[in-house]
Amino acid sequence: PLVCARHTTSKLTDPNDVFEGKVETLGFRGEALASLATVGEVEITTRDEGSDLATVLAFGHGGQVQESTCARSRGTTVK
Repeated sequence: PLVCARHTTSKLTDPNDVFEGKVETLGFRGEALASLATVGEVEITTRDEGSDLATVLAFGHGGQVQESTCARSRGTTVK
C-alpha cells in the first residue's frame, strides 16, 4: 500500500482552493503519514459502509507492511 509512502498524496494546485469551498474537511494530512511511518510504527484500521470487515494496515520500521482484517464499526482510525 502506498498510503504511507512519501509523495503519494494529492496536492492543492492553487492556494485559493482552500477558500473556495473545495476542501470539505480538515482531516489528517496524508503526507504526515509518511513522516510518522519513517520514525515509528503506524497502524491504520478502516471500514467503509459496504464492507463486512475492516482492513488493518500495520506499517513497521524499514517499510514492512502487514495487512489483516478485524471487526469494527464504519470509520478510520490511525494509531
